[in-house]
Amino acid sequence: MKEFRPGLLGTRRKRPARQFFRRVPRPGAGTASTIFGISTAVLGYAFYFGLATLAFAKTILSLRLAKLANDVAEIVVSVCFLYVLYLLFFQAVIAKAFCPLCLVSAAITIALFAVHVVQWKHGGFVPIQIPSE
Repeated sequence: MKEFRPGLLGTRRKRPARQFFRRVPRPGAGTASTIFGISTAVLGYAFYFGLATLAFAKTILSLRLAKLANDVAEIVVSVCFLYVLYLLFFQAVIAKAFCPLCLVSAAITIALFAVHVVQWKHGGFVPIQIPSE
């Protein structure tokens, strides 16, 4: 019986993949994968789904409720922006390792925060008025 060799179909050895990001934090670095016992990934999914729901709600609700939905979205984005800053600090200073998906999500959240700030500086939420015929 032939001895099994590691690798693709036992024909060659696996080469280590070239990594641009260290994905494993150094020992003793702590963890940022949960907040209040809830996974950061689950919170991220809830954040994006909630924002999409609020954005859709602004298109179908009355003006007063649309403004309320926008205010809720601004508060949620602001809180998540602060959490993203913490996660970036954690990755850069404490773990000394970066997660590519986390960096993309952080960039999206920072962009959303910037959009809300620009909107706020220009007078806040104003729905588009469609002229009636």
